[in-house]
Amino acid sequence: MVDLNERVVANEVIPNTVANRSIMLNKQPKVAVMFFGNMGVGKSMLLSQLGGRFVSRFAMLEGVTKIVEENEVDIEGQRIVLVDTPGLYEYDDKSTKANCKILTKAFKKDYYYKLFFVVESCSRVISPEDLALMARVNEAICQVDGSKVEFGIIINKIRGDAEFYEYKQRATPETLEHSLGKLGERTKALSFKIKIKSVLLLKYDENAVEHNLFHERLVSEVMNHTAVRVKVKAIHAVSNDINLLWKITEGILIGIVSSGVVAGIALKCAPIAAAAVLAII
Repeated sequence: MVDLNERVVANEVIPNTVANRSIMLNKQPKVAVMFFGNMGVGKSMLLSQLGGRFVSRFAMLEGVTKIVEENEVDIEGQRIVLVDTPGLYEYDDKSTKANCKILTKAFKKDYYYKLFFVVESCSRVISPEDLALMARVNEAICQVDGSKVEFGIIINKIRGDAEFYEYKQRATPETLEHSLGKLGERTKALSFKIKIKSVLLLKYDENAVEHNLFHERLVSEVMNHTAVRVKVKAIHAVSNDINLLWKITEGILIGIVSSGVVAGIALKCAPIAAAAVLAII
């Protein structure tokens, strides 16, 4: 266990109040917004819409940036550090393990953190790569008193009005936590006891970057999230995590139905080869 916060009072947080703005504006520790996500899900683009200047380095079979980039910006009068991280899972375990080390080191700064998972929609499902990343990051991070961190989830690149509507009706923090918990019951190797504070849905739009279409919604999401002190142990991940998810749910998707009850159904996401998925149906 690497404890990066020994000097911090347990469970110390900075609520989003005017009284605490002087802390956020002028003094250490700063507030940092950190996005986690695999390569190609759109982390850099979304952080840029919050005012950062990040350039996506995604290239198929070539991985992504191998460094953690930071931009300090002003959001509604508060100075906030935007943190762009590399993806986790790549095409070989050596690269994946290197990314684990980079992500673990990202928490060495003296920050209060607002943490978000960015996942890419694929015909109403979350891919096994994204599910595995969520599990591995979640198991390595907690608040300084040992309690669970609340994550925001951003489901990006939703295609079409019909798919967006279905997500809007059924992809709530409660139903996602419930479905993830059911998935976790099928494996002891990956823990899906993830606390979800909010879910932000973003529909694919080719003009999003040029016209900064997601700015207001992202600002609202970030400012409504509470910044907390965290401690982290080493993040561990291997490609077999994804294979394990497929074996556990082979031919079955863990679906979220309108009643909030989890049910198994027989669907498959064509763009994902040999994949287990979490379906929002």
